[in-house]
Amino acid sequence: MIYTDTDILSAFAKIGKLQLVHNLFSHNLCASPAILQEIKISLDEGYSFAKEIISFIERGDLKILVLNERERKEK
Repeated sequence: MIYTDTDILSAFAKIGKLQLVHNLFSHNLCASPAILQEIKISLDEGYSFAKEIISFIERGDLKILVLNERERKEK
């Protein structure tokens, strides 16, 4: 699995090339719930690129991965 952050997603979305990220990493792209929250805040603040990222998530091109209790405790 490849984890991404808001900076990568935002940069590609701003230039309209978010699909390139999907093409490079196929179905292995993940992000944490905190990243989703950051994108939602951007959307609420009126940043249009955030719409593309939300669609990316809704299509299943980016999975939001929630760790269970045991995984959160592991280092």
